Amino acid sequence: MAPSRASVIAAAALASTLAAAAVPELDQNAPIHLAARTTDVDYKNSTLAVHTVRISQGALEIEADEATAIGLDFTASQWTLRGHVKITTPDGSLNSDEAHIAFVANAVTTAQITGAPASFVQKRDNRVAHGRANHIDYDFKAATVRLTDNAYLSDGDHEISGRTLIYDMREQRVRASADEQNMHPVEITIIPKKQEPKPNP
Repeated sequence: MAPSRASVIAAAALASTLAAAAVPELDQNAPIHLAARTTDVDYKNSTLAVHTVRISQGALEIEADEATAIGLDFTASQWTLRGHVKITTPDGSLNSDEAHIAFVANAVTTAQITGAPASFVQKRDNRVAHGRANHIDYDFKAATVRLTDNAYLSDGDHEISGRTLIYDMREQRVRASADEQNMHPVEITIIPKKQEPKPNP
């Protein structure tokens, strides 16, 4: 069944809000700082293990109970973070149980987030966009976010849910292809605005 015109409009409006909210303005030339309660550096194997860690670069902050890394600097390293993972950008934050983050050329390039569920909040002007899924793939370079398994996106006025949702921040498009839904429908909800009561004549 073809989507209704109202559903298409709702999806387009939600995509626009999410795209504008989600693009992080990050300074990859800013110095990177790492602070941890405990550290274990293995120079021979180029690995690192830390507890109660906080990584910051300009307005970007990454926190977790523990983390391990392959690669001792941020020119090319793979990080696994577990426990109360929080990624904060200038516009919002993302919370999860576990994250796999890749640094290339001193900048975050991809983040694979898992949780029960993982969730994010992004602020833009007078709107707050938020979403959740059991798995989120955030490609900073391609500016795309894939939400898989119980995916949900909302801007307060419109909601989209499905098994897999992808939004492209540059193109301002939300995609939900049928072959990725595993027979589950994509649902769009339009939340009516509250009407102000008319004054008595």
